[in-house]
Amino acid sequence: MPSFAESVVSFYTGFRRPRVTIVIIMVLLLIFFLGLVVPQKKLYLSRGQYDRWRTDYPITSLVIEKLGLNEIYTSPLTVASLGIFFVNLMVVLAHRIPIVLRRSYLIGGATAAAGIENIREDPTSLKIFVDNVSHADKTSVSDSVAVFLRGHFWSVIGRPAGGSFLAVKNRYSPFGFLFFHLSFLLCLIGGLLLHYTRFSGNLVLTEGQEFHADMSQFRIIKNDPKIFKALPDFGLSLIRVAPRYEGKVGTDLDVIIRMKYLQENLDAVMKVNEPINKGAISILAEDIGVSPLFVLRKKSGEEIQGGYFSLKILRGDEDSFKFPGLPYRISVRFYPDYYEHDGATDTRSLEIRNPVLRMRVELGDKVLYDAFRRPGEWASFGDYELSCRDIRYWVDFLIVREYGNVPLYLGFFFGAAGLIIRLVFTQKLVRVHVAETCGGYKLFIKGNSEYYPQTFAGELDGIVSALKAHLLAEGGTVKGGATG
Repeated sequence: MPSFAESVVSFYTGFRRPRVTIVIIMVLLLIFFLGLVVPQKKLYLSRGQYDRWRTDYPITSLVIEKLGLNEIYTSPLTVASLGIFFVNLMVVLAHRIPIVLRRSYLIGGATAAAGIENIREDPTSLKIFVDNVSHADKTSVSDSVAVFLRGHFWSVIGRPAGGSFLAVKNRYSPFGFLFFHLSFLLCLIGGLLLHYTRFSGNLVLTEGQEFHADMSQFRIIKNDPKIFKALPDFGLSLIRVAPRYEGKVGTDLDVIIRMKYLQENLDAVMKVNEPINKGAISILAEDIGVSPLFVLRKKSGEEIQGGYFSLKILRGDEDSFKFPGLPYRISVRFYPDYYEHDGATDTRSLEIRNPVLRMRVELGDKVLYDAFRRPGEWASFGDYELSCRDIRYWVDFLIVREYGNVPLYLGFFFGAAGLIIRLVFTQKLVRVHVAETCGGYKLFIKGNSEYYPQTFAGELDGIVSALKAHLLAEGGTVKGGATG
């Protein structure tokens, strides 16, 4: 029976095999595919709609809920699978790091040139004969060859003084493997951070209004993060809104904001579909409308309530509101550029040039008031009078806070860099041995490339030809260069 240590080693050896990684990836792909075909809870528009699905499919919904498949991206099955993938990736990287260091000759370089002299017996080695040289000894010839190769961007490994050494082109190419696998790790971390820390919500601000991280101000929260729930030190003020129209069609929009992020304050102008990004926060203006300032007073002239009400009435729709504590429902229809024609009322454009409001006051099913009023004019009903004192724009901001973009971008960068390094800058090796002969020296040269051996054979011939020219320039008589 194997010991505990042997069992651990056996498990470690099997766990880092490529087939295990493939199985884990297939499981993750299956889980994400299930997320596409199994109804996910967050995609239902309302609780009632979700409950109807449960009623229509009682057994199916029970199985799906028990397994957590309707929230599959945060289910224990998904988290466990991602954890196993993460551990597998770390084990593979830990195993490959020493191999990559050896193949890059950062460790074991002292023994890299051992046995190179054996290429003398290889009939495929290229040979160069050098005689009548001015060099004093074999070391000088070997050093001259090493200098030539270094000048052509080859790294020399070993001791040229001993007559045998190894030259490497694209020495650090094996690091491409680590970069590519590191990209998986970074993308995994980035994706998990994006999913589990993402907050998004809609915030409506009227011109002059401020937001200071008060979560109750959000009109709706679309994504509630699983971790890092608190927003950073973040504030937003809506300074001014300047829309531009051609008739009833919007042509441009300037939303001027003042933003506070941590200790930094900045003013910015937001355009249509152009978010403002600062740190982990992204802000996008999704919609605009008008917020009339309504003031309610008694007929004696005593003002009792007032405030800006953000209404969706800019484009001709009708919206309504109530004053707190009062039973009256006030419906409003807005005409930014009012005009009358043949008894009909309309607006020439959406620019606020000649604003008129149609106000209808209802108490239950009874209409107490229904008429057109301009800003500053009073509408009388019961014991009260109502007037619009001011009209400002409101903006519906989409606020998104998420972490994980940096590791995700780094993951894509390292992945691309790893592929380029491994497939374009492939590692090439040249072994050189210098032996003394009668009246001169004989150079033995043999090389190989990680990929594209036929192409490298022609490249090696070119290296040998250039080396012969180099040795000739140093005063020797050179011949040879063919195999055999």
